[in-house]
Amino acid sequence: EAEVSDLREAYARKIASTELRCEQRLREEEAAMQEWYRERKREISEMRAMVTVMHCLFRSRKDKYHEQRRADQAEFEAQKEALRLDAERMKREQAEALARFERALKDQAEGYEKTVSDMKEKIARHDDAMKKVEDQLNQAKASCARLSEANDALRRDAEILKRRLMENEKAEELARKA
Repeated sequence: EAEVSDLREAYARKIASTELRCEQRLREEEAAMQEWYRERKREISEMRAMVTVMHCLFRSRKDKYHEQRRADQAEFEAQKEALRLDAERMKREQAEALARFERALKDQAEGYEKTVSDMKEKIARHDDAMKKVEDQLNQAKASCARLSEANDALRRDAEILKRRLMENEKAEELARKA
């Protein structure tokens, strides 16, 4: 009987220890996943903020460029009227300035288009990474559910074994009395 009692106590300690380890491991995994998820969300927010800043910079430069172009055009018209004798020279300067502005505009537009394209690719990569993270989170949740079910099954088995042990002890006591 003492041996059975010792076995029962050892089995109870083993079950309690296993349950505690499972619960601790589940908490640690959940905390790690949540921290990782928060970090990814923060990175995406930072990327979105960067895109917004780049968009504002582009808009500001574009507006400044258009204002400068309007000012240049007004100045050109005034000079054209005042300096009719230098019309040939002015036409040449205008053509050069226009070509220069068009090249600069084309270069800037290509640069901004490349930047916007790069940002879209980064956002797409982060969205893909987010999907992978969500898949991993779902897998981890499924794993947690499976572990919880296994834990419940072990508890049920332990209860059955306790009942059997009690029944065996009663039967043993009856046999001793008889």
